[in-house]
Amino acid sequence: MNKQSIKDFNVGEKAYVVYSNIGYRQPPRMEEVTITKVGRKYITANNCEYYYDDCQNKFIPKENYGISTLLYSSKNSAEEEIKRLQLKPKISTIIQYKIGSFSTEDIKAIYEIVKKYEKSKN
Repeated sequence: MNKQSIKDFNVGEKAYVVYSNIGYRQPPRMEEVTITKVGRKYITANNCEYYYDDCQNKFIPKENYGISTLLYSSKNSAEEEIKRLQLKPKISTIIQYKIGSFSTEDIKAIYEIVKKYEKSKN
């Protein structure tokens, strides 16, 4: 997924909010919103201010009330995030319960994929 910038958002244009619904036993969902204000640090859409979080590399709400919400400038990026959110728990469950039956080659291949994130900041 491409890194977003505040410059990707313009007043009056459509943006997309992704609600992850983690812990609510509901699938992630997307809502189309209109950007009402773009400042130096914050983007306002749907009466909510979003800022860029360097740790997550995503735009998140300034005030978060326990609901994981992300803002995207393109529908394609929002849809990609939804697919990612749907796959994460499936991968975790398979690894948690089935790793004992993985071949050595499979474990090495998985390790090669995940080790590039070992020292990253997110």
